[in-house]
Amino acid sequence: MDMLMVPILALSENSKILISTLLNPIKVLPTNKGLPRDWRGLVHVFELPGEIIPLLYNHKNPFEGILEKIDNKATLKDLQNAFKTIERWDVFDDTEPLIEKDVQDYAENLKRSQKTAEAIWDNNDSEILTIGDQYRSRQGLEKQHYDAFILYADEDYDFALRTIEELEKEDLKVCTKDRDLIAGISIENEVIMTLISKRCNRLIVIISPNFFKSPANTFFLEFAYAVGIKQRVKKLIACIYIDCELPESLNYITNLRYSRRELINYWEKLCDSVRSSPQIKESQSTKKEIKKKKNENCVALHDNITKEEETKIHLPKSNSSKSLSKYLFGTGKTDKKANNQIISKNISDEQNNDSGLSLPSVPSDSISLSSNSSNIPLSPDAKKLLPIKKDKKKKDSPLKEFFRRKK
Repeated sequence: MDMLMVPILALSENSKILISTLLNPIKVLPTNKGLPRDWRGLVHVFELPGEIIPLLYNHKNPFEGILEKIDNKATLKDLQNAFKTIERWDVFDDTEPLIEKDVQDYAENLKRSQKTAEAIWDNNDSEILTIGDQYRSRQGLEKQHYDAFILYADEDYDFALRTIEELEKEDLKVCTKDRDLIAGISIENEVIMTLISKRCNRLIVIISPNFFKSPANTFFLEFAYAVGIKQRVKKLIACIYIDCELPESLNYITNLRYSRRELINYWEKLCDSVRSSPQIKESQSTKKEIKKKKNENCVALHDNITKEEETKIHLPKSNSSKSLSKYLFGTGKTDKKANNQIISKNISDEQNNDSGLSLPSVPSDSISLSSNSSNIPLSPDAKKLLPIKKDKKKKDSPLKEFFRRKK
């Protein structure tokens, strides 16, 4: 970066001290142009008012007094040119490395200043309680929820650390005050209460005589016990690390005793106790299969309705008596209800319209309506016609009248 672009205010403290040491002492011999070869020469070069010279004599550091009076537009290049003007080449050479370093520092600071932090204009910052919340908030996700919050005494830190490791091996999300809470929280106890009641499924307390030395630990234990009763959930899990006198609330729940780890698989039982109750949920693939089956059922139902509508057809135009027999009496494959509807429909159409459907001549002896014809499966309407044929005194049936008129 060019020194012409760096203001004189960019001088570091080390550079100011060195320049003051070299220029503050009074020099007797002036330059060839009659300028003083000390700080007074800088007053003339930067064209400062002459009345400030008496004030600078009484100043403890005349060079710093000059810097306070110099215009902010002056640059480090102007300062080096002033050293040349008052013929102080020693000052120029001795301060050149420091001034070059000041130029580099100024360029880096200027680059960093281009990026600024985003201002907080809403209340979302108050909901960020843990480090996990920060990462999830940047991704637009919901606040972090945990399987368990671990509460312990400072003296039991090593055992608490092992507990965290064992739980996280089983992919359980664990929250602790020292590791996960972000700095700058105003009311820490209120934040822990929020995490216990709303954001953590369990509270694991590592019980030892040291645990009850803290009134806060006792309060959080009783608070979690009350929350569990109110929410009707298993909120509190007590891990008795060192045997001691327990509060009354812990006598009403089952506890895990580390002293009995040889009889039980202590860590496995702890992990199972922390896990949420298994819930049967339909997977995405199962939902897709059910939806597909429903669609197939709807299509099949539509096809059945279409087939039923297509069965409402006219009498066949074939001259063969066999086809007519199949139509009248059925073959067992056609729906009986559909046959009855077809016969009734065609007879009624013939009665209403003489110019209706033309039928082929069928010999009367080609169709046997005898009750002894066991080889031919008769439809219900055909069976109703049998007694009518035997009783000649009764009126002819519509079917017989239909055949007679067509002959």
